[in-house]
Amino acid sequence: MKKNKISNLLRNPSFYGILISPFIIFYWTLFGSETIGQDYLSGHFDEPLMHKFLTLKGIYPMWEMIRTGGIPYSGNPNAQIFYFPRWIYSLMPGFLSGHELIILLLRHFILFAVGQGFCYFTLRKLSSFNRLICFLVSFISVYNLSTLDAFRYGIYLDTYIFGMCLIFSMLIYLRTFESRYLLAVILCSESAICGSYYPGLPFIVLFGSLLAILFPIYDKISRKCLWQKYARLGVAAICGFLIAAPNWLPLTELLKVNFRRVAGTDISWANFAPMTPLTFFWNIAHPFSAEVHSGFGGSTFLPLLLGVVGLYFISNLKRNWPLLILIVFTPLYAVGRVSPLYRFFYYYVPGFGSIRAPGRIMIFLPLILIMCLIVTSVFSKIEFKKYFKISAGVNSLLLLMFIIEQLKYPSPGWKGRSLYETTPEEFFPDFWSQGHRVFWMGLGVLACFLFFRIADRGKSKRTWGALLVVTLVQTWMIVGHGTWHQPKRASQTLSELENRNYLPVYGAQSGIRGGADAAEGFATTPFVHFADAASPVMNCYYPFNSDQKDRGVLLPFYLSNNLICLNTDKEIMESLKAERTCTEKTVIHTYAVSSTVPLCKSSSGSSLTNKNLVELNKNNVVRSLTNNVVSFDIDSPNDAIFATRYPLVTDNWSGWLDGVEVPIINVNGAFVGMNVPKGKHNVKVVYLSALTLHSFELVFVGIALALIGASVLLLKKRKNAVVASIVTLIACFFGNSHLQKVISERARIEIQLNNNYSHLLEEQIQRWSE
Repeated sequence: MKKNKISNLLRNPSFYGILISPFIIFYWTLFGSETIGQDYLSGHFDEPLMHKFLTLKGIYPMWEMIRTGGIPYSGNPNAQIFYFPRWIYSLMPGFLSGHELIILLLRHFILFAVGQGFCYFTLRKLSSFNRLICFLVSFISVYNLSTLDAFRYGIYLDTYIFGMCLIFSMLIYLRTFESRYLLAVILCSESAICGSYYPGLPFIVLFGSLLAILFPIYDKISRKCLWQKYARLGVAAICGFLIAAPNWLPLTELLKVNFRRVAGTDISWANFAPMTPLTFFWNIAHPFSAEVHSGFGGSTFLPLLLGVVGLYFISNLKRNWPLLILIVFTPLYAVGRVSPLYRFFYYYVPGFGSIRAPGRIMIFLPLILIMCLIVTSVFSKIEFKKYFKISAGVNSLLLLMFIIEQLKYPSPGWKGRSLYETTPEEFFPDFWSQGHRVFWMGLGVLACFLFFRIADRGKSKRTWGALLVVTLVQTWMIVGHGTWHQPKRASQTLSELENRNYLPVYGAQSGIRGGADAAEGFATTPFVHFADAASPVMNCYYPFNSDQKDRGVLLPFYLSNNLICLNTDKEIMESLKAERTCTEKTVIHTYAVSSTVPLCKSSSGSSLTNKNLVELNKNNVVRSLTNNVVSFDIDSPNDAIFATRYPLVTDNWSGWLDGVEVPIINVNGAFVGMNVPKGKHNVKVVYLSALTLHSFELVFVGIALALIGASVLLLKKRKNAVVASIVTLIACFFGNSHLQKVISERARIEIQLNNNYSHLLEEQIQRWSE
C-alpha cells in the first residue's frame, strides 16, 4: 500500500512542480549577485550562527547581552530557540565555513515547497478538483507579495507556513477522523511557535479557531463525535504548545518588562504601513507597485478567484454571511486604525496590541480562500458560470483602464505611489519599465479571457493549462522583481566567530540613539527610560553610541566610587534629563539610590574626579565572559560599586562576591550593580532564568501527554495502554531531571569568550589620567 502511494506520488507531475517552483521563482537568490535584503541579511542571517557557536562552546544562552542594551535571550526571535528545522540546517556542511546564506535559502525553499505541498494535498483531500486546479490554487497561495514579505523577514515565513499547515491538518482531521493528523497538529503547532514570529501567532489562533468551527457547518461533516474531534484537536494543540515551552515561557519574562509592545505600546507605532483602499485595488491591477507590508498580489488569478467566491457568497448571503465576513475581515483589519475592527482588536483582544504593520494580515487571505473553495466546490458546479464571466469582465476592464493610462502617461512614479509615504524609493527595483508594466497587465487581460473561457466546459483542461502558464509568468515577474533586493554578503566562519569581540560595547544592535532601537519592539522598559532620559550623555555611563567613542566610558563593566546618591530611581532619571553634554573632560559619575549603597554615607560631599577611577580599575582582570556569566578579579584600594551595562530586569540576576551571593543593586537608574568592599576579590554577575529551566518540565509534560494519548488511541488492550503510559511517565520524569541538570550547568559555565577588555582598560586608564 505504501509502495503504491510512493509510486503514485513519483508519477504525479504536480509533485515535481511543487519541488522546483521555489527554484524557478527565486533562482536569482542562489545564482545571482543579490538576494532578499533588509531584515533577511541582519538578525535572521547572523543569529543562528551565534547560537550554534555558543552551543559548541557548551553554553546554553539565557541572556542576550548586545541587543538594545540586553534582553532575555528568548526575546531575540531570530535565535529560534528549540526550533528543530533551525537545528537541522545548522548541522549542514558549510554552515560554519562561510556558506550559511546558501543553506538558509535552501531551507526557505523547502518551506515554500512544504507550504504549497500542504495546500495541494488539502485541496486534493477535501475537494473534487483535479490536479491542475489544485496546483494552480496552491501556487498562488504561497507565491505572492505577502509571502515575499514573510521571506524577507525570515522567521515570519517559518511561522506562517507551519501555522497554515496546522490549520489544514485540523480541517483534514475533522473530515477524516484519522489519528495521524493529530501528530501533524502537534508538530505544526510546536514549529509555528518555535518559528518565533510571535506577532503572527494571534492570527493563526484566530483563523484556525474560526475555520475549525465553520468547516463542519459548511462541509456537512457528521455531527457524530464532533465534540470528541474538537477535544482531541485541542489536546494535540496543547501538546504542541507545551513542547514549545522553551520558546514562549521565557519570553513572558521579556513581555513583563518590554516597553514598545507592552508597557509603552501605542496605536501610532502599531499602525505602521497600513493598507489603503487604493492600495487594495492596486494589488489587483498592478501589484508590482504595491508596498510589501500590505501587499497580497502576485497574479491576476487571485483576484479572479476572489471575485467568483465573493459574488457567490453575496448571492447566497443568508447562508454564507459568516464566510463572507471572514474574507472581508482581512482587508478591514489591514487598513489599520481607520477601521473600527482594527481598533477593537488592538484595544480589547489580547495579543493583538503588540502586532505591528496591520497589512501583514493579508498573508492569510489565500488560506481563507482555499477554505471557501473547498466548501463551495466552485469549479465543479455549472451554476458558477455567470460568476466566472462577471469576475473576468470586471478584472479585465480594470486592467485595460490601467494599460491605457500607462500608455498615455508613462510615468515611473508608479513605483511606490500607492504606499506608505515614508517607504524608501530604493526598495523598488528599476526592472519595472513601461514595457514590463504593460506586458504584466496584458498577461492579466489574457488571464481574464482564459478565465472567461473556463465557463465553456469543453475546453476547460487546455484553458486551465494556459492559465497556469500565464500565472507562473506573472508571479515570476512580481516576486522575482518585486522589492528589497540587496547584494549578497558572506556569513561568518567559525574562526571569525572565535575572534569576534564579545564585550557588550557599541555594535549595530547596541548603538542607541535616544531610545530609537526601542521602536523595533525589543528594548526593556528600564533601558528605554534611561535611553530617553540620558540620550545626549549615554556614553558618559556606558559604551552605547559608536559615533562617540572619543568621549565618556569605554568599559561595559567598571568599579566606581564617584557616586551621586539620590533617594529614588525617579530622582535619578530627572537628574539624567538635566545633563546635556558628554565630552572628553566630563567627570564620570555613577548614580545610586542612597538606601541601597553603604558607600553613599561616607562619600557624601567628597569631590568627584576621573583620577579616582584609575586606582579602582587598573587591576581589573576578566575571568569569565559568556552570555549568562561575567566575572572579574579586582584589587580595589577603596569601597566601590561594580557597575555593569546590563539593564536590571526580571529577578534572574544574582551577584556573587568571592563565591558568596550578595544583593544586586540598581545603578544609574536602570542597570545591574553590586556593592564591593576594598581589597582583592572575585566579583561575578549571573543571569539564570528559572522559567527557562521550568519550561523543560512542560516539554516533557507535552511529550508524555502526546505519547499517552497515542497509546490510548492505538493500543487496543487497556492493559497495554496503561503499561505504556506508566513507562512514558517514568521516562519523562528522569529525562526532565537529567535535561534540567545539563541546561543549568551549561547556563552557569564559566569560560572567557574573546574580548578586548584589557586593551580598552589601558585606553580608559589613559583617558581618566589626563
